[in-house]
Amino acid sequence: MASLHLDEDTLDMIFHALRHPIRREILRKLSARSLTYSELLKELNIDESSFLNYHLRKMEELLIAKKGKEYVLTDVDEICLRLVERIKEKDDFTEYLAYRRIRERLKSKVTITLVVLLTLSIFLLVELAIIGIINYAFIIVTMSSGIAFSAVLTFFIHRNRETKWKMIWGKRNTFLLILLVQLLVQVIIRIILLEYS
Repeated sequence: MASLHLDEDTLDMIFHALRHPIRREILRKLSARSLTYSELLKELNIDESSFLNYHLRKMEELLIAKKGKEYVLTDVDEICLRLVERIKEKDDFTEYLAYRRIRERLKSKVTITLVVLLTLSIFLLVELAIIGIINYAFIIVTMSSGIAFSAVLTFFIHRNRETKWKMIWGKRNTFLLILLVQLLVQVIIRIILLEYS
């Protein structure tokens, strides 16, 4: 293999690309043989194709290339492979995948909890309207203003992140939490104001 002279920017890009354990594992898999996209998904045991796409984009052109339908290593990638081989990663990749699965399960449980709490707070609003502490107009105003406020605040919290429809849906927990807190705060303020008037 001919020696390559790499400038500072290229080296920065290489180290950035190799920062993630999945990218290092892609590098190892491709060092054994060239693989198609579907083979990479299977070899890496990745469920989401968008997740693999993200990491392949980070490695594109500089580290990996496509020959027909298969991904192969570039000359620069051969150098990176030597770097990665010197680093002994103790089950980093499998630990990372386990971490991702746990995180996804936790996210879904948080979502379910927030939906249940939001439903209970809506029942609380209806109960308060039935016994005459608040009126139904207050419920409508509170819900509509809460939804608008939560949507705007969620947008501003996540505006600098990559926005795809799938990722926007992933921000639902932020939206639900803001809506829940906003509804409960408005109800508490309303009850306190009624108590002192």
